[in-house]
Amino acid sequence: MHGDAISEDLGMEDREFYVADTFQDTCKNCSVTGTCRNNIIVRNILTSGYRSGQDTMKPRWNRPVYWNGKKVNVQKNPNEGKCSHGGKFDNSRKETPSGGINKDSSNPVLSPHHYLHRTAAWAAIKATEKFFTHEKHGIFKNMTHKQIQGLFNIRLTRSSLVFVIDSTGSMKEEIVAVKDKTVEIVEKTKGKRNAPTSFILSTFSDPERMTQVRQTNDADEMIDWLRNIQAANGGDCEEYALSGLEKAIERATPESQVYLFTDAPPKEPAKFESVLTKAIKKRIRITPILSRGCGKDRRRREASDTIDYDFDKINSWYKIFDQLADKTGSQVYVTNEKQLENTLTVLEENLVEYPVEIMRSTLHPADQSYLEIYVDKNLWDLRITIDTAGDKFSVSFYSPDGKDVLEGSNNYQVQLTDTKYLIKIDKPQIGKWTLERTTNEQKPKRWLVKVIAQSEVDFSVNLYDNEDGVKFEISGRPIAGTKITAQVRIPKVKLIDKLDEIILFDKYGNILLKSNLKQGKHRRNQSFKGKFAIPKTTFYIGIKGRDKNGNTFTRTKFIPYIPSSMKLEVTPIPVISHPRMNLQVKFMVSNEGSRTERILVFMSEALEYTVTNSKQRYTLGSGQNITGHFNVRMRDAIGKNVVITITSEIEGGDTRTSTQYDTVETTILEKREIIKPPVKQNPPRCDFEIPVSSTEECIKSFEDFSCCRHRWSAVINAEASSDFSPIVNMVSSMSSNLSSHQIISSGVVAYRANISNDCCTDRDTVYVRDTKNQIGKCFLRVVPPFLSFNTTCKTEIEYQSHDNQPNLLHNTVVLTFCLVLISIFYEF
Repeated sequence: MHGDAISEDLGMEDREFYVADTFQDTCKNCSVTGTCRNNIIVRNILTSGYRSGQDTMKPRWNRPVYWNGKKVNVQKNPNEGKCSHGGKFDNSRKETPSGGINKDSSNPVLSPHHYLHRTAAWAAIKATEKFFTHEKHGIFKNMTHKQIQGLFNIRLTRSSLVFVIDSTGSMKEEIVAVKDKTVEIVEKTKGKRNAPTSFILSTFSDPERMTQVRQTNDADEMIDWLRNIQAANGGDCEEYALSGLEKAIERATPESQVYLFTDAPPKEPAKFESVLTKAIKKRIRITPILSRGCGKDRRRREASDTIDYDFDKINSWYKIFDQLADKTGSQVYVTNEKQLENTLTVLEENLVEYPVEIMRSTLHPADQSYLEIYVDKNLWDLRITIDTAGDKFSVSFYSPDGKDVLEGSNNYQVQLTDTKYLIKIDKPQIGKWTLERTTNEQKPKRWLVKVIAQSEVDFSVNLYDNEDGVKFEISGRPIAGTKITAQVRIPKVKLIDKLDEIILFDKYGNILLKSNLKQGKHRRNQSFKGKFAIPKTTFYIGIKGRDKNGNTFTRTKFIPYIPSSMKLEVTPIPVISHPRMNLQVKFMVSNEGSRTERILVFMSEALEYTVTNSKQRYTLGSGQNITGHFNVRMRDAIGKNVVITITSEIEGGDTRTSTQYDTVETTILEKREIIKPPVKQNPPRCDFEIPVSSTEECIKSFEDFSCCRHRWSAVINAEASSDFSPIVNMVSSMSSNLSSHQIISSGVVAYRANISNDCCTDRDTVYVRDTKNQIGKCFLRVVPPFLSFNTTCKTEIEYQSHDNQPNLLHNTVVLTFCLVLISIFYEF
């Protein structure tokens, strides 16, 4: 339509875009065997070409024309009609109108408009880019990167790379190594396909006001920030690590990696649930890298250069970070100055292009001394992390052909900390590998094993509950015992042969249950569904199937699902709020357990709002529920998107399973910026009836330029939306003659109006208004738009002068002859 310029109106709801009418001719005859030029007879109207062999045939050129549901007699050009696709393989090119309009190639035998091929290709590229990335209308604007990945069966890294760094004085010995490694990591992301969408640096110190969060899309700017970090201030043992984490998580995009570097316990442990909830909501993984400690714990480590990792006997501050890591699908690394360089290699291992999680399990001589690890044809860069919990590290790793790849070689293993070890196999042999624990301690501890790799085959999973026949996605923690549906999606489903089952594991890798997966209707469908009841204990989800060569493949998600015996539902609040606005955040909490519980529902204040009744306690019997609300007042945090978290907790219960949470969101804007949503209206309804005679008379008037001397007439029928809002009046937008009268039929009050105008005004919009000032409208058009080709009109004088031209010539000749005779007579 516009060469290499794209149409800004196509696909826009608020724009008019004209498409050729069903009965409108769009092409004229041209060459059947080669190039066609200027054979499209419409302008600024979207049309396309019919092709033989399709389910819709090209219409005949002399087909009848229908308008407003009635047949209209129209004289048509025998050389015009609907366009054909054209080209050697399209038989419809021989039908009138001949030729075609396709520009699929630059070959004139295949494409009649071959000379437009390159221009059209560039226009298509520009339009595609706009469709995806336009700042206002682009679909990427409202999609998560997981949705984009699923849509195109590709991986697009849209996550943030986040570093949260303790910059207090006690970190001065570690800060140099931390700065060097983080700079190295950011450098390696430059120009990479999987480069983060943004970099976030959060540095925390003491006092809390010195916590600073910065965000950039520029890797070089991030590097400058990292290099300029200085360790200073502090003084006491605890630091504001959780505040630094919370502010960074709020800025980060979903599914980001957050790395925390500190040597001190958190000063604000009450923020633990808030930080964890926000991280889980965004599926963000927190990886704490801890060095030494402070107080007695610090001096003990400095004296021994080794670390006791029994968290039940050492300072409890490690537990907080360990739980943050475990519940977000990561793990904590506790190190010292000598091992810090090796420990920091975990950053590189996690920032690969196609990361997938294969297995999470444990090794213990009493119940499980070996693990079977399956390598499929789509998998490479195998990485196994083993936490020995302080035991001596000794393992064998057998390839599918029975060879121990670790025997006599240190090339495949790295010691990350005193207790954590990494095994690396870049190109593993396809088949079943076996990892065997070979130590024999007096009191052996359970080893945690995590297996990751790279692969294009990965999966996502969503859990759905059914209530009164309505399916909805589970938010917060699932309720133990509830029967749910799991929907598994594999974007690259074409790379696998079959997906057999979904498997639930406990924290030790023991199988809790299995459920068969059923694929959608088609072989290429990416979605699989399975059903099961939620276990009572923490569980992890994995899948098992076969690749194209029949090899077993497994994938797992390291983020745990922690069931709860409580249901917490929070009523949505206005999506837009304003400073000093008072809100009621309503909730309902239910006890789904088998005994009476004392339940605490609480909500913490934040920089964006205050809460007056932040803690509420209830006693609920089994199956009981209660509603309540929090009074919230928004602060002057204009432009901030606020996530409000409500948490419920069984007092005295296990904190891992006795808590539940839900969130609501709002954006704070100035009051004058808030646009009130329009009031829902129910305006009067109207329609019209146009006689065929009016349409045909106007069509004839266009042919002889007499539209102003011919008239059309129609009937408008209007009905009020209710008895409480009767119709007041009807108005024509084109000043047509309009006379209306009231009709009562079966108790319903309606209006009927006769409307007429000359054929030069062959369209009109009639507005119908009721007592509530609600306006309905109906648009009528007497003549099809493709036949309203000439609405100019000659006057009566022009017609008379045109009709009397022969008589005028005769009179002129006679008069001239008489004058000549008079002249001759005068001479004589």
